[in-house]
Amino acid sequence: MIRPITLVFATALLWLGAATAARALPIAEESFDYESDSPMAGLAGGKGWDGGWFVSPLHKSDNRVTGPGLSFAGLAGGGMKMKQVGNDVRSFRKIDVTRKEVSGLVVDGQYGKTLGKAGTSIWIGFLIAVSSYPKVAYGGIHLCDGLGDLTKDPFGDKQAHQRISMGRSNMSKNWYLGRVTNGGPGAGKWESDVRADTTVRLLVYRLDFAANGVTAQLFIDPMPGRAPADSSAKITATNVTPFRFNTLSVGSGGGAEFYLDEIRIGSEFADVAPAK
Repeated sequence: MIRPITLVFATALLWLGAATAARALPIAEESFDYESDSPMAGLAGGKGWDGGWFVSPLHKSDNRVTGPGLSFAGLAGGGMKMKQVGNDVRSFRKIDVTRKEVSGLVVDGQYGKTLGKAGTSIWIGFLIAVSSYPKVAYGGIHLCDGLGDLTKDPFGDKQAHQRISMGRSNMSKNWYLGRVTNGGPGAGKWESDVRADTTVRLLVYRLDFAANGVTAQLFIDPMPGRAPADSSAKITATNVTPFRFNTLSVGSGGGAEFYLDEIRIGSEFADVAPAK
């Protein structure tokens, strides 16, 4: 016979097990823990990636690692930082979407397995600053669904594969979110009220996927370790045209240089903005 206290303890263990199973799931992270002044191509640190960083062979230059790393109050981190050198040089990296741990977030798509399964949420966080300010242009991260032939196009056929822009656009003064279609239908642009300049910012994007669209939020400088209230979002975009992604395209244009650090992708806020 199970005594009441034992039954309570067993119930607590079951509850704890369920809570543990539902905990946050880190998907990928990159802190640029490399030698300073290294070109990005071939670097393969971090976790959760399918291979290292790569660049189109059509480029004679590359984005680079430089030190020291960016920092933000209370945010865990380390290593160096990435310098986006401008001139439309893109560094690419594929997310490992074949891991058993992320299978519940993945769906089969036109260009292979992708993140963006209906009913799931993906958080993406990173540190960013416009090091060349007041010289500005676009810079940050693009989410792509597959890539085209980089030996023919240094953007990897962005018209067919580019989906989301995070950071700053050519047409914005402030940090923003863009649904990119490169001239096709379904594009969208949402701009915050926080200027993109030399101030190091923690940008955290939340993407809630549904069968008929995506709800996207941008939080700027949230407190690490604690999920922010929806009301604190600088951007809330509803009914964003559906998309999926499995690849990062990182770079800047127009000769503007950006710093980027602590790229994290996860299923919860704590994955992408962990406290020290």
